Amino acid sequence: GLGDVYKRQPYNEVKALPRGSVMCANKDGIAFAPYPNTFNQSPIEQIDAALVAETRHVVREAVRSRLLSDVPLGCFLSGGLDSSIVTTLAAEALGQVDTFSVSFENVHDPYHGTSDESEYAAAYASRLGTRHHQVHVTADTFREDLSRFCKHADQPFGVSSGLGVLSVARAAHDQGIKVLLSGDCADECFGGYSWYFYLPGHGKPNTMAGRMPVNENNASVSFQNFGMDLADRLDVLSTYDAHHRAWAWHYYASEREKATLFSSEFQAGLQSSLRYFVEFDPSKEWNAEKFIAQDRDFYMPQEMLRKVDRMTMAYSVEGRVPFAAPSVLSHADKLPFGSMVRGDALKWVLREAFADILPTEITRRPKHGFNVPIDHWLKGDWSDLVDETFASSSALHSHGLIAKDAARTARRMLNDEVRLSGHTIFCYIMLN
Repeated sequence: GLGDVYKRQPYNEVKALPRGSVMCANKDGIAFAPYPNTFNQSPIEQIDAALVAETRHVVREAVRSRLLSDVPLGCFLSGGLDSSIVTTLAAEALGQVDTFSVSFENVHDPYHGTSDESEYAAAYASRLGTRHHQVHVTADTFREDLSRFCKHADQPFGVSSGLGVLSVARAAHDQGIKVLLSGDCADECFGGYSWYFYLPGHGKPNTMAGRMPVNENNASVSFQNFGMDLADRLDVLSTYDAHHRAWAWHYYASEREKATLFSSEFQAGLQSSLRYFVEFDPSKEWNAEKFIAQDRDFYMPQEMLRKVDRMTMAYSVEGRVPFAAPSVLSHADKLPFGSMVRGDALKWVLREAFADILPTEITRRPKHGFNVPIDHWLKGDWSDLVDETFASSSALHSHGLIAKDAARTARRMLNDEVRLSGHTIFCYIMLN
């Protein structure tokens, strides 16, 4: 099993610099200092035409500035809005590029919908005239990649969609491509996640939170409880403290769920993951823009950028992310919520900015995202990984990290009809 392949201790004294900073070492010691973002510091006109024009300019320049290369360059292409914008601008500048998409088992689940987007990617690649490479993978392909995925993440990392990035990077390497452009991070910059529709009105302080009796059935509810009616989910979220509510929009594993899986000895003295959301003061109002900005500061670098960087470098491919450019981030910080989410459209201003160069089937297509059917596999082809991870002989058990009945709890979570827990369990598999 995986535990036999990588019996390595993590490095205890290696730490990352704070994002956007430099470390200075001299005879007086070590100091950290931020370096300034000098892009787009001037205010932007809050009218639609100006916002659309500035968005088009900033994104176009971010893509063009990342095309400089003396080695072969290609693009991820899912067929969705973000990767199609990047690929279209790259092809416009270079004449022709290589494009890569992943195709695999087209599983359906309540959150992801159908998993495989490759037909959309192939159709648009044909329209652009790119040299398109469709990377077909199976549950077995990703299973074989788990050890490499674990190794190249460099630290415990459970973002399963990184397995798709790893497959694309391998295919690009095999084709001699050394640089890959990705459409990641547009959702955080321009308002692309489905729960952003419901942010207005949920930034108000909840004076009853903490004084209401805890409903045992609702203690772990988040927006990801797709077996619950949407209105019921939103009602539960409205009863949470602000920082708990901020967690519940985006994430899966609740503190209560983790408490049933980790051993009480291991949990003693540990801080709650809710500390990452303490900026949402329960006594003060916070707006939708502030929540989305927190996604840019936390979720985007910790999940999206780490995934692209680590998994492309596993095959010595340089992943470049135009939507993470300082200029794009500065522009995004100034966007009002109404230009990001409008009516039934997510990323409204980005769609408008490139509506003249993209077909309507792309600009009007709902967000999909690259998703691995992890819940389906953990209950089927990968079920033995669950057994291995929570067995009494596992590394998690030998280090005293998990509860004695964690295996039963994990199985119950995977079979829960109102909640998808595959991502949570996958994190334990990777930790093991």
